[in-house]
Amino acid sequence: MKTSLLARLRSKLAEVLWMSRLGSVLGRRHAEYLRNMLELFDRGELDEALRRAIPLGGDGDGTARLGVTMPRRRDNLNLTFGARRAGSVIPVADMAMDMLRQRYRDAAARLEREGRIDEAAFAFAELLNDVDAAIALLERHGHYAIAARLAEPRDLNAGLVVRLWFLAGEQQRAIDVVRTRRAWAPAVLQLERSNDARGAALRMLWADHLADTGDFVAAVEAAWPVTKVGAPVDAWIECGIAAGGTVAARLIVKKLVGAPTKFAEVMPSVQAILAPSEPDGPRQRIALIGELVASPPSPELQTIARPALRALLRDCGTDADATTSELVDRLVRFADDAALRADRPTLPGPSKSHADAPALSLRWPASDAGALPVCDAALLSGDRLVVALGELGVRILARDGRTLAHIDQPAARLVVADHGARALAIAPRGQVHRIARLDLVERRGAHWCDAELDHTASTYDGDLWLVTRGRKVLAIDTTASRWRAAWGIELDHPHARATVRRDGDRFALGVHDGDDLEHWYYEGFTLRARKPWQRSGVARSEHVTPWPRHKDELPFVVRDIEHPSLAVEIAGDLAATHVAAHVSVCKLGGRALAALSLEGAATASMRLSGTLLTIGDDRGRVLVIDLARPGVRLDLRTA
Repeated sequence: MKTSLLARLRSKLAEVLWMSRLGSVLGRRHAEYLRNMLELFDRGELDEALRRAIPLGGDGDGTARLGVTMPRRRDNLNLTFGARRAGSVIPVADMAMDMLRQRYRDAAARLEREGRIDEAAFAFAELLNDVDAAIALLERHGHYAIAARLAEPRDLNAGLVVRLWFLAGEQQRAIDVVRTRRAWAPAVLQLERSNDARGAALRMLWADHLADTGDFVAAVEAAWPVTKVGAPVDAWIECGIAAGGTVAARLIVKKLVGAPTKFAEVMPSVQAILAPSEPDGPRQRIALIGELVASPPSPELQTIARPALRALLRDCGTDADATTSELVDRLVRFADDAALRADRPTLPGPSKSHADAPALSLRWPASDAGALPVCDAALLSGDRLVVALGELGVRILARDGRTLAHIDQPAARLVVADHGARALAIAPRGQVHRIARLDLVERRGAHWCDAELDHTASTYDGDLWLVTRGRKVLAIDTTASRWRAAWGIELDHPHARATVRRDGDRFALGVHDGDDLEHWYYEGFTLRARKPWQRSGVARSEHVTPWPRHKDELPFVVRDIEHPSLAVEIAGDLAATHVAAHVSVCKLGGRALAALSLEGAATASMRLSGTLLTIGDDRGRVLVIDLARPGVRLDLRTA
């Protein structure tokens, strides 16, 4: 933390004064103050002594400045729950420091014996600058809420803060901390390692929260050490299987581990995943096999391993992603079949790389159109699509274009959860936006709230959603019954505004203040870097990468393009731009991958997910372009 120029000047002036003749006078006055304070401690007049006590040291960051004024008597002995402000220090000999330290510790011990726990914590936290000891004292005596309030703003171990709020009965505060710090697992493990029975309760609270966000795999994994069968785990497994894709593949194995007697029930689903299928099939098979080899061997799972090995070898022959010799070896060992080990074939070498494939150049004529304009579209597992049709609502489409479900909630934009089980539908309503929550597994939705928004991230983790409103940047709790922020910051300039882009646990803000533009990069909810807009040779743009790939890399901006309808989608090292009826895709700072002409289209939405680009335009076209194996994966029209 940097000190201000004024603070540095004050500290320098104090240093000069202490070194001058005036320093001896100051020294006598401070020595008299210290002597009187020590006498108060020695006489046992602790209340008055603590009010006059001088804190020892700073926070170790060099921000404490040399002071010349006399210490002031405190009005109270309240703990400071916010981050400590930099204070001033006076020159004290080491011997005197040791005396003060011992007096403070003796006072804390006596206060604890007398049951004056908060005052004892004050001695540790405010005078000895030993916050850890203060928290341990408070927790030892069951003062959990005070301990949590003391720990949270000081950026201590997140698992400790979550556990303290949970022990204090403040579950919502605990959930808010764990969301912003990703600390469920540390908090649970800390309780479980101390054999605290509340660890199991916190674990199930964690699992239940994950299920509320639609992350059924993570919910089952969280609850697994406590319970493998019965409610609610069985229900979460069935919901995940209904979602399809890699989630279903993993949870089918979990279902069989928990209930081996259901082997006959799950085998048709297993066979469907292992059979040659749509382009997403290899990913589902890899997910199933990965879960299989990570599970304890059983006759039922080893029976599945044999056809799974044949499917894996078939995928290796097609150069499918993630099919490796190491995974084949693990599956052979898991199957524990002598015949399989003896007959294990040699894997084919990798096929020709697609890295040097020429850029795609595709055109859709204006006459090739659907019946209904598409406002937004996103790809789900199993090559299903969720499509926003404005006031006509939301459709879930099969890969052949059939309507699997219609959700009667207006949607001009979609915010889709990473796991694909939940989404938000946003429809403008004058000054505010109407927001509905969608359950894409149960295929239903309901109005949630109306809110004023300026800019939002287009994805979320199923839990917290990043939005900007005026000078505020907020992480909205999408599982709450009403609009509620679990985290937020306020830009310090009255005219500043921000845009937000998210990439997993990282996000970036484009902070605008008049003609100035700065990019703020966050990891979790911790600010890691601030980079000003580089004016030289770069056109002004708000389009930035969610995170610099290298520490010295400048944020990506769109160069040499000035158009009022410019739209940009960035994910990883890929960038897609849409201008008028043209969509271009390239690697950041590298070669072009695709040039697409959507004739007749005035507007189009774009989403990058890995190497798949999903496009929906106002001509009723819904396209999925595979950029890794260049080609069109899906080409649908609304009806």
